[in-house]
Amino acid sequence: FSPDGKSLLYASERGGSWNLYMTKLNKGDLNFTSSILLKEVPVLVSEKETFQPSFSPDGKEVAFIEERTVLRVINLKSKKIRTIMPKKYNYSYADGDQHYEWSPDGKWFLVQFLSEGRWEYECGLASASGDQKIINLTKSGFADYIPQWSVDGSMMYWYSDKLGGGNIYGMFFTKDAYDKFRLSKEEYELLKEREKQKKKKEKLLKKGKKDKAKTKEKKTPKLKPIKIDLKGINDRIV
Repeated sequence: FSPDGKSLLYASERGGSWNLYMTKLNKGDLNFTSSILLKEVPVLVSEKETFQPSFSPDGKEVAFIEERTVLRVINLKSKKIRTIMPKKYNYSYADGDQHYEWSPDGKWFLVQFLSEGRWEYECGLASASGDQKIINLTKSGFADYIPQWSVDGSMMYWYSDKLGGGNIYGMFFTKDAYDKFRLSKEEYELLKEREKQKKKKEKLLKKGKKDKAKTKEKKTPKLKPIKIDLKGINDRIV
């Protein structure tokens, strides 16, 4: 689903090729289950196989896998396409065996990729701008798979077999997030109370201020940028 819930994105095999499509709600429809007429529009149709589509957090772009190995992004308005991760980082044994995930702010991707000189996956960070540089986050030398963001983007969790069996690990992108995780129960409860009081003060300051943007429709909320500090990141793994 799109972030606003009004569009459904999917891949479909038609005419001998997998391509990307979207079905949208018509104006006035509240949801898909009560809609009578649905409108399908092509997102990307080409001779190349394209599937595993995913909306960006703001709904303006779609990431997808091309020819089972290349991670790319298409801008829905301009139709311009950029490459995030070239095919040299991947090898596909079966449809759908690749993995990537947008960051909550839409500026990054977590990916699994084949590190240079080895035939085993590591977990990496790739810029959504398309500079194609992959930052190896795990560097374990073992199998590292399916990296995923926490809801607030403060950490990554993934699967690894580096201890001889399958285990789930977490990596914190900032020292503050790591320190917060390590708090005792009492310290964490105290921190929550302080944050609650801070929010109350901020709410009081905002109260009474006039809303300058008077529009009929609600504006898309700004995505909070996440912080990533790579220095010492391998010391922030649990």
